[in-house]
Amino acid sequence: MVRRASRGLDDDAIRERLNRLLKQHTRSEIARKTGTSSVNVGRYASGTQIPAAFCAELTRKFGLNATWLLLGEGAQDFRGVHPESVHEKEILTLVESLNAVTRLELGALSGSSYAKMLRELAEALATRDRLQQRLSGHSRGLLERILAELNASIDKQDFDRAADLRPLARQVAKLCMDSSLDVQLWEAEAKIEFLQGRAENAAQIYRRVLHHMMVSGELLTPKICTKISNFCYVLTQAGLGTEALRITDATDALATPDLRGSREWAALQGSRARYLVDAGRLSEAYADLHRWIPGVTGFRRKFFSGMLHSALIIGGSMTIPDAMTIPPRIHSKGLSVVVLALVKQSPELLRSAAEYLVAVEDENGVNRTEWSTRANRFADLIEGKRNSGASALLEELKDAAAEARSNVAQGVALDALTTMHTLHSATRRVALRHLRETHRRLQTTELGNIELWAQALHAKNALQLVTQRSRADGPIREWAQALVERYAAAGYGMFDDFPR
Repeated sequence: MVRRASRGLDDDAIRERLNRLLKQHTRSEIARKTGTSSVNVGRYASGTQIPAAFCAELTRKFGLNATWLLLGEGAQDFRGVHPESVHEKEILTLVESLNAVTRLELGALSGSSYAKMLRELAEALATRDRLQQRLSGHSRGLLERILAELNASIDKQDFDRAADLRPLARQVAKLCMDSSLDVQLWEAEAKIEFLQGRAENAAQIYRRVLHHMMVSGELLTPKICTKISNFCYVLTQAGLGTEALRITDATDALATPDLRGSREWAALQGSRARYLVDAGRLSEAYADLHRWIPGVTGFRRKFFSGMLHSALIIGGSMTIPDAMTIPPRIHSKGLSVVVLALVKQSPELLRSAAEYLVAVEDENGVNRTEWSTRANRFADLIEGKRNSGASALLEELKDAAAEARSNVAQGVALDALTTMHTLHSATRRVALRHLRETHRRLQTTELGNIELWAQALHAKNALQLVTQRSRADGPIREWAQALVERYAAAGYGMFDDFPR
């Protein structure tokens, strides 16, 4: 029988061990416990390529020693393990050599004993290096296959399968000791965390990727720009926009002239405009968008154009009704139009923004979000219409804010909406209680982490609720007045109609 070229995983050898298991367990039992069909088990045993996910299930459900199944070394399971393999004997030799070194009395070393210690240490290290090379050679191809299957499961959003493959990939990565594959694994894990709504966890993993690139001395390339763009996007979703801005500021200082001419660089710099707006640097955001929009194409060009329209509304150079008549008609722009209309608090504007968002979602095949419903219900509230929908909206906002406790930025935005709701539907005392909670949470993070519309809404709530004679809440009003003055001075025209 002719064997395939080695890819680090010997299917024929694993098949031999699978057939050994089939002598101990029935095909139907193996199929049932591994979640596959009996026909598939027969195919794996007779010649079909064996999936890594199936190997993971075998080791987990039958208590197998993964090293035995994948590499043919060690005992079949973890009972009665004996040092019979060459690999295990080498490990024992390594341990014994290191023990011999530690037993030597350093103070009593003579020339001969010192030489002996160095020799034993050199032999121990050589054994370790030999083992590492051998394990890495065996494991690389296997890890590549596991990562391919893991990424395929992520693309299909089959998170149950990804959950099985992820720990297996981590274990094999420890044997492989290949930093490039480690980075691929971290990126896959970050995708899983982000797609399952855990942006904070994804950001932690992406930090590890970025730190690895810095420590390894990798130069900025178009590919790395894309990685940084992804990382910064995750940071903003985790409520860490100021960190994203610091990273993009740093890349701007390190970029080479060749890199600045790439599409990937234009994409990164265009995204930076969002962080600049939230940080109070509107003029820089304008400059970045005007400069880099010509360097991108397709959806990204539409996305940046929509971002420019939002910036123009914030700057007072474009009205919300005008923005809704100008392309592009994309979902991110629709959401921006709605939240900026919430700050304006005009019922007519809120209803037209909600209608616009629904139309854009339908045109783009996007599932309808809660924002159009929120806009319509707030329009009713502002007009004094208190109905069951308004009550349901308040409960929804409270529940969403409770779920966002770990994400300060989301929490502040939802708390500000809750304050606005109670301002129009409850007593001033209740609204003030929500205003204080919003302000308390806002002060636990950098202001640039909070989206501008949420900053503006909180400031407007404060100026509407807190009188100039109030002592207890006077600092909140002073904060709001200072915010409005600072943004107005920086060219943020949307603050011109705020109460003073």
